[in-house]
Amino acid sequence: FPRQFLSNRLVQKGPVRSIDRGVAILIATNLENALQLALSQSLHVRENQHRRLFGMSGPLGTFAAKITIAYAMDIIGNEAKENLDAIRSIRNAFAHAKIPISFKTPQVKAVCEILKQPNLISLFGEKQKKKNRLAGLRLFREVCITTTLNLLLYSFGARSSVHTNALKIPIDEAFEIFQKRKSFP
Repeated sequence: FPRQFLSNRLVQKGPVRSIDRGVAILIATNLENALQLALSQSLHVRENQHRRLFGMSGPLGTFAAKITIAYAMDIIGNEAKENLDAIRSIRNAFAHAKIPISFKTPQVKAVCEILKQPNLISLFGEKQKKKNRLAGLRLFREVCITTTLNLLLYSFGARSSVHTNALKIPIDEAFEIFQKRKSFP
């Protein structure tokens, strides 16, 4: 991942634009929580072990560690991993920048351009509408929200194992995520 875009050049004195900062941190944190839930469900983590695994000193205590293990477990695919790494870098830039930055800051804008708009997982085979290409904050928000929803669908699907014959209706291949827990792009 091109770290030069979010280098120490952004760490200087000055206030940080609070609206963009709040959006970046909160939406990315919600996404990290959804990723943690997907991991927790897939690993069948006991309640009393949750803090040991996901606490700050635990092996899955960082967003980067969660991304790495989710990719290794095939919960997410290449595109989702690249998006998550970019989102993590943007979130960290906003969290730690000591100069005013926004989604219009050239370095942040360049990392946003790396993001690819994912499709929402389709449970019943409905066609996705062609999306207009977004940029900056709107793209960041769209990618975070869609990825969060996909991870939540994955998490809830990992809990319930519905056999396709039990429903007596033809089921789209995308619905098989509830049985196979295949990764999304």
